[in-house]
Amino acid sequence: WDFVRKNDYFAGIFIWTGFDYRGEPTPFTWPSVSSQFGIMDTCGFEKDSFYFNKACFTDKPMVHLLPHWNHKKGETVRVMAVSNCDEVELFLNGKTLGRKPCDVCAPAEWQVEFVPGRISAKAYRNGRCVAKDEQRTAGKPYAIILSPACTAIKNDGADTAVVNVSIVDKKGITVPYSDDLVHFEVSGDGFVRGVGNGDPNSHESDILPERKAYHGRCQVLVTSNEGAEHITLKATGDRLVSAEFDFDIEKVAATRRPKDISDDLLDGFTMSEVTVDSPDPLKQVDDNDMNSFTPVRFEKEVYQRDLKHGYRIYRVTPRVYIGGNYKLAFSDVSFKNAEIYVDGALIDKAEAKDGAAYETAGFELTVGEKHDIRILIHADSDSVKGSGIAGNVKLVKIAK
Repeated sequence: WDFVRKNDYFAGIFIWTGFDYRGEPTPFTWPSVSSQFGIMDTCGFEKDSFYFNKACFTDKPMVHLLPHWNHKKGETVRVMAVSNCDEVELFLNGKTLGRKPCDVCAPAEWQVEFVPGRISAKAYRNGRCVAKDEQRTAGKPYAIILSPACTAIKNDGADTAVVNVSIVDKKGITVPYSDDLVHFEVSGDGFVRGVGNGDPNSHESDILPERKAYHGRCQVLVTSNEGAEHITLKATGDRLVSAEFDFDIEKVAATRRPKDISDDLLDGFTMSEVTVDSPDPLKQVDDNDMNSFTPVRFEKEVYQRDLKHGYRIYRVTPRVYIGGNYKLAFSDVSFKNAEIYVDGALIDKAEAKDGAAYETAGFELTVGEKHDIRILIHADSDSVKGSGIAGNVKLVKIAK
């Protein structure tokens, strides 16, 4: 930027990137799973580089002091003040450590021996203080603070609220070393759409209703159900004071919801060998067992009505991104008898299907978890075409 501002024939600069994103963790490798060169992380939390850019591209007086003020007693800390002002003065527990000239491309710096308390900065233009910033030493993690980006959610079944989560000490100071696990629960007419914390090395699920804090912060996304009337978000953690937030509901006309990723074709089916006698439909099966269960696809090009006699088990282990009530929808299935099991429970029985569509009774699925679905089919020996699943199978979310 210093080169650009000194040469008028340059129009500006291009920042790569504004946000971190999944993949391309250059120059790092596994276990890093996202880029790290954005000025904001994957949650939109500002990094220190955000403020370097802010200083360059705004005329409004600003100063940003870094790093946080939690270190070992007696440790010498490099303290920087990023500002678009002329001078910055640094204070430690109210005592001045000197005033220094400052430039957006040359931040003022000090070497400061760490003492718990408060380190603060005052930025000056033409000798007048026009901006301030500070960092305070945090105590032990004590409570959870919820900071929603909006206080109201539309009840259209698609509107989503971003809620930032902070782990603070008894004085309300964010604890930068906290990695406490936060559990989320939505009551009423909504659900947890996703979670995050900006950690480029995190391998945690983005859809389970829980997340560890990273540098004392994490994030949760809350989505309304269609026709929602009440939504409350609760956040809890071990030895932490919990937090709740009641969203205001903005009633709107029903809108066409985006296609739900869960209302899609199931893939990853495997099938057992054919047996003369009825097998135990709940027998233990390892996920990597490719001997007793073999992969199968249900497409017109892959004919599966090959079961003339006996029994066969079909198995699939999907995850869903939205918890709730679901049903299986078969486009083409044939059998004498069939039993449907979900997570070890018999949820439906059916008889005499011959190349017909078939929908099961409803059943509950929990968001994020891997579910075990099994279909036990007894062949119709009188069928000329044979029995089996010969068409696509969908997992369909049932509306309230």
